[in-house]
Amino acid sequence: MDRNDLVSVLTVQNPAQAEIIRGALVSAGIPCEIGGETQAGFAGVAVMGIDVMTHAGDVRRARKHLRQLKHDSRLRKQRRVEIKKARAADAERLKNAIQEIKPSDRIP
Repeated sequence: MDRNDLVSVLTVQNPAQAEIIRGALVSAGIPCEIGGETQAGFAGVAVMGIDVMTHAGDVRRARKHLRQLKHDSRLRKQRRVEIKKARAADAERLKNAIQEIKPSDRIP
């Protein structure tokens, strides 16, 4: 296989997802193309698969970059969940603190 032969890095079902992945690879300096997107579904027939392809010499770098992006995405999602839980806990503490204040405790 020649280093310039196109090889599939990833196969997806959604054309938009293929474009996002292609854009991420191109922005990282990895040239790539989308193949198989002409298989668009006819009257409910599902797309068989859309290949994101790059030169054989760039496959390892492309897959490594995609793994890193997926890892970073998981970390961001985990962080968002942690922030949401912390905000909910803060709101609950504030609610409990407000309920504990008695009318006689208020300054006239």
